[in-house]
Amino acid sequence: MKKTIVTAGLLIPAIMLLFSSCNFVGGDAASFSSFNHELRGTWETPPETPSYNAVTLVIDYNTITVTGTGRPPPLNYFTPGSQLRGYSEESYKSLDRVEGTLLIKDQGLWQEPVNFVLWQDAAFQKWLTLKGASAAYDVSLRLK
Repeated sequence: MKKTIVTAGLLIPAIMLLFSSCNFVGGDAASFSSFNHELRGTWETPPETPSYNAVTLVIDYNTITVTGTGRPPPLNYFTPGSQLRGYSEESYKSLDRVEGTLLIKDQGLWQEPVNFVLWQDAAFQKWLTLKGASAAYDVSLRLK
């Protein structure tokens, strides 16, 4: 009887630890991490961009907000002005560029991934180029 109690006393916490570390409990907080620190900030289309495509993207630790007079693809299907949850995944990194994917949750659903390239121009200004997985259109934003 003592062996059973001791075994159960050790086994139950081990199983609970296994479930919490593997995210079997379904908690939303553990299902995503954060945006790459290099992506965080306020990104805007340059002033020479036509007003119907003007957009501002504010990326924080684990939220992203899309605002502006226009929302060009691949940003046109996100709810404007809402603070959306999300994270980024890198696929390539070098000295002058970072490539990866933005994963964004809007209205409770994970949306189509948005591919990104983070790069610097000759004036050392940071740029973020976005392209949807199925969109042929790119949008380039400059760090404010």
